[in-house]
Amino acid sequence: MERTRLRQELEMERNARKKLEKEVKRQVEMADEERARQKQIVLLLLAERKKIIVKYIEERKRSEDLAQVNPAAAATTNQVSNQASTVRTPPKAAAFHPQFQTTSTAPQTPPKKSSLAARGVPPPIPPNKPVIPSKTATARRPDSGELEKKKQTYLLKTENLYAPDRA
Repeated sequence: MERTRLRQELEMERNARKKLEKEVKRQVEMADEERARQKQIVLLLLAERKKIIVKYIEERKRSEDLAQVNPAAAATTNQVSNQASTVRTPPKAAAFHPQFQTTSTAPQTPPKKSSLAARGVPPPIPPNKPVIPSKTATARRPDSGELEKKKQTYLLKTENLYAPDRA
């Protein structure tokens, strides 16, 4: 009776092991497929990046060639590229709120520093920047050597204060 029960348990364990091995094999295959898919995506993105860089280099060379042929066009090209690099697109809310709309697309120069701003005075913090509190010195526990020195100096001082005058 005990023997048959143990055989049944052994058979159940073997079946469970086979099921788990099949599950592990299936999971490994899925992981391999996902890894291969991710690899293909990365390779595709790298190829696209390479194409974009090549196109950028060709366009820059073409722009330089045009600048050599027509110097007036070079000035306007430089102005356009400077504007394109400094102009930021407004947020979507700007279309609905007139106070966020900008009237000119030309880059604006920052205001000059006033005479009130003296050396050593930090600039004002913008409202969208978080304030980071400055670190204060944390008190540390003195080690035993320092404590012994302090005790000895204290004892010497008190001894000199309360000792009768020796002459």
